[in-house]
Amino acid sequence: MSRGRPLTTQELPIAAAPYTVAVPTSVFGNSQACGGCLSVQCISITDGSSVAPCGTSAAPVTLLATDERPDAADGLDIGTFDTFAEIAGLSTYDAGRVQYLTLSWTWVACPPQLLDASGGIWMQAVSGSSQYYQRYSFSSYKLRLVSVLQNGVPLARQLDSTWVSNAVLTPGSLVTFILTAADGQSVKAVVADPWTANRSLGVNFS
Repeated sequence: MSRGRPLTTQELPIAAAPYTVAVPTSVFGNSQACGGCLSVQCISITDGSSVAPCGTSAAPVTLLATDERPDAADGLDIGTFDTFAEIAGLSTYDAGRVQYLTLSWTWVACPPQLLDASGGIWMQAVSGSSQYYQRYSFSSYKLRLVSVLQNGVPLARQLDSTWVSNAVLTPGSLVTFILTAADGQSVKAVVADPWTANRSLGVNFS
């Protein structure tokens, strides 16, 4: 079980969406949790020194892991206060008096509303990429992404969750990507000049 609290206004990332969460370093790892989804369930509410049951409307809520919370061994930082209140099963007024929630959570497949509208994994060529050096950012995957191969060669995952290669690619050639999820399933996409544009790969994990 984990403790959960809402992020303050000052802590919210610029692009924070309502259903996002920052997870502990022990969970975040080498950015491998980034982009994965958690189903979070309220167990109890702590208000000062007292512990109370969750609200009657409390139900599991799926959140997208987007950041690391390095200052807590087991805590989750919920992206917005409205989502915090939804998890607690309380009105925003009543949730305002809650110090933190005791939560249970598990990894789940990301639902469509937390993915790109195309349904496919999104690949972005990071600025500075070329046929001699490629840096990609992948997002909108249903399951946590643990490995990417480019033409059979593993890409190096960076702490900012980008993937890097020093391969020399030929302009106009087709490049094969194999992406593997935490549960072992893989998907394949073939892309022309992948360093030149952002695109949906048209495939996703099941």
